[in-house]
Amino acid sequence: MYYLYLIVAIFFIGCLCYWMNFTNSTNLKIVGGRRIRISSRPYMVSIHEKNGELICGGTVLSPRWVLTALHCFTDSDDLKNYYLRAGTSFSNRAGSVRSIRKLVIYNDTMHEDIPFLPIHDIILIRVTPKFIFSKKLYPAKLPKFNEIPPKNLWVSGWGISYNELNPKYLRTVRVNKVNIDKCIEKMPLYNGIINNISHLCYGQRNRDSCNGDSGGPLTNKLKIHGIVSFGIKCGVNPGVYVKVSHYIKWILQTILPKKGNSQKKP
Repeated sequence: MYYLYLIVAIFFIGCLCYWMNFTNSTNLKIVGGRRIRISSRPYMVSIHEKNGELICGGTVLSPRWVLTALHCFTDSDDLKNYYLRAGTSFSNRAGSVRSIRKLVIYNDTMHEDIPFLPIHDIILIRVTPKFIFSKKLYPAKLPKFNEIPPKNLWVSGWGISYNELNPKYLRTVRVNKVNIDKCIEKMPLYNGIINNISHLCYGQRNRDSCNGDSGGPLTNKLKIHGIVSFGIKCGVNPGVYVKVSHYIKWILQTILPKKGNSQKKP
């Protein structure tokens, strides 16, 4: 929906640009969280530009596949500009590093009113070489189609926190489910964008994901229910997450070996 008055449009775009640019230019932030070891979130990976800058989080689904947010990749034409780090509580050291072999996009159509916000903010990454699983690196479980998530979930990442603009240690925070209508009421700028089919809303005051946490998982123990996508004012309004269960058929069709094809792939 385009605004009739120019000043309103400028305010709307300005707020959104600030949020999205901030999210993509630094790390995602966990507001009100605590430090955790990677062994409690062994499916977590950090996604970096080749200069080492952390841009997003992601979730390991299998030895070759990682799930994250589409908006994390502004230069998907050159995969050499990115790498992933897994199996470590630190975003900048230890663990193992993987390159990106290819990206599989569900749908790259952007919102008409917000050209830089995908309608379907979800993407699968095929890594190379494949992950070697251990206590510190293990895939998340997937929900059933349109499975209803619990009222309380955990969001994790290396994003900005109240005390650190560039934290290097993995953090997590428990967040509460927010009704979609209530979510829209708190963030009217997203009316017509947030929906009950492909989105989840979680968070409360002083407990939220934020810039740099994009693409990271919203989980219950080892099961992923959401992907950090967007929001306004970290720790004030709820965060908006991609509802993973809505895309489960596409995810499984992509990551599972094709029937009748026993040939090993590199």
